[in-house]
Amino acid sequence: MNVFSIVTAFFFSLTVIIFASCENKNKHPDITQFPAEQDIDHIADLNDPDLKFFPGIFPKDTLEFVAEITDPNSDYSYDGMLLYNSRILIDHNNNIYVQDGANTIVVYDSTGHFQYSIGRPGRGPGEFLRLFSFDFNSNFSKLYALDAFEIEEFELINGKYEYKKSYIHGLVMVEDICVLENNLYISGFNSSPPDSASNSISDLLNSPISQFRITPFEFQNTFGYTYKSYHDWNSFNRAMSKSKLACNEQTQTVVEQKLHFPFMFGYTPEGERKWISKFENFIHTEFTETSEPILFESNQSYFHRIYPFKELNNSPYEMLQIGYHYPFSYLNAKANTNTPQPSKPTLPHPIHRTILVNTENGKLSYSENYSLIGALKDKMQVMIDVVDSVNYQNRIVLYE
Repeated sequence: MNVFSIVTAFFFSLTVIIFASCENKNKHPDITQFPAEQDIDHIADLNDPDLKFFPGIFPKDTLEFVAEITDPNSDYSYDGMLLYNSRILIDHNNNIYVQDGANTIVVYDSTGHFQYSIGRPGRGPGEFLRLFSFDFNSNFSKLYALDAFEIEEFELINGKYEYKKSYIHGLVMVEDICVLENNLYISGFNSSPPDSASNSISDLLNSPISQFRITPFEFQNTFGYTYKSYHDWNSFNRAMSKSKLACNEQTQTVVEQKLHFPFMFGYTPEGERKWISKFENFIHTEFTETSEPILFESNQSYFHRIYPFKELNNSPYEMLQIGYHYPFSYLNAKANTNTPQPSKPTLPHPIHRTILVNTENGKLSYSENYSLIGALKDKMQVMIDVVDSVNYQNRIVLYE
């Protein structure tokens, strides 16, 4: 072989290596970004049938049907895409609060009958441009709703929540909110760094949890686990670091569950990490990072999806459910009649696991419940009956 052939072969091999390296450097998740194994306090296998049974949640077949929850004054019908992101809560009087797709919170009594609505679409006082989530304070005297640009505060007056004031949070890509004493915790990212001597600008921009004091309203802190992209672009980092939140009053713990990864974190009210828990055999969403700050979903047939936390009243536990989700590529193919129709994956239940986390130490246990639970209090459970998981046709049903 002559010198030219040797040099050509060398550069061809080098090109292949570099190309393969680049191909590997645009796929997510990148496990090197995950917490180190020695830092994880509890690990639970989602496929382990023998993990401790938690008896505080009742399977649907042990409960009695009460009513299907509907709003007779609205033409809006609930669907699965809405219910994945929606918060459903039960107050101290067993009234049920449902975040609907029309940018309102709809209130029902304990028998499933419509009572009234909180907020409406718009940009004025007490209106929602895009409602993401909501939570009560400890004595249910206030309701705080997370909008795209503001927090709307409602006060309980004569049995109904009425608009009181608005707070500008200044965050982008918001996802969730929870209340702990005189503090609001929001899953979202700073669009510009507020004044703070304790954090770098990078941390302020990319930390997924922001803490605000309610009275007087003021930014306090930012913290949480941040997943870094290969290019370290803010848009990538934020998209991959989004979280669901829960605030547990009994243990004074803020709980963060990553949306795309099987990690849960517990923090003190000041943002100091208390524990880390991990789910084994979690089916990740796979993304491709392009040369522009966009994430493209993979062609997986399905993957695991994290549902919002459910409160267990007067308990150190928070409940989390992990279900299944069909990617947009599958749904788009189903909607396009001109393309070959993909086969529907066979899934045994709408819920893969119902998980209880002890917020004091992060220890995980399972409940033998495979129904999608919207909210629960004592033996009262608001469940979501899945009629068609592919076309997102569901209904909200009350059981006791």
